[in-house]
Amino acid sequence: GARNSAILVKNSGVQILEADRFPIGGKTLYKEKVFHTHSVKLKEPVSVYLFTDGFQDQFGGPDNRKFYPKNFKKLIAANAFQPMIEQKEIFESAILNWMGEIDKQTDDILLLGLHWNPSLN
Repeated sequence: GARNSAILVKNSGVQILEADRFPIGGKTLYKEKVFHTHSVKLKEPVSVYLFTDGFQDQFGGPDNRKFYPKNFKKLIAANAFQPMIEQKEIFESAILNWMGEIDKQTDDILLLGLHWNPSLN
């Protein structure tokens, strides 16, 4: 992950795969970017999420504040075992409700969710 950690949700809990703190492209102050590799042994069903910062940085709510990473992670964890098509609707509804009357999206929003079940292999 570049600046945004991946989130894994399993029956045993939520696991964060820490991101490297620099972007993939663009100008940078770093002479050499070395991205870390994470390996995870999967023995139980897991939902994996990769995302941009757009959802977390969206303004809205009663005080016109950001959605924030803490709320975003809670939303992911609470819905990780719903079918992916339902999750799409849940996340779209959540961000639109958060934005309320705000008609401008703050940034791009990308959320990629994958579900893996070892019993189906």
